[in-house]
Amino acid sequence: MPEKNGIAILHEIRSMERSDAKSIPIVIVSALAEDSGIIGAEEKELITGYIQKPLSVEKFKNTLEKIKKSI
Repeated sequence: MPEKNGIAILHEIRSMERSDAKSIPIVIVSALAEDSGIIGAEEKELITGYIQKPLSVEKFKNTLEKIKKSI
């Protein structure tokens, strides 16, 4: 994304005037460690889940199950 980073996109999505903009599940997939400090408290408020690369089927399934339980 050459013009915007992922956090800017998250803010854009959550601020849309659609009825589901605040509640639609958003999962970040990144090579950065979740506890590296890259994902701050503000960003954690914007996302539903986080999966660290390399992506495993088990992590992906667990994240989807967590989301299904929360909606």
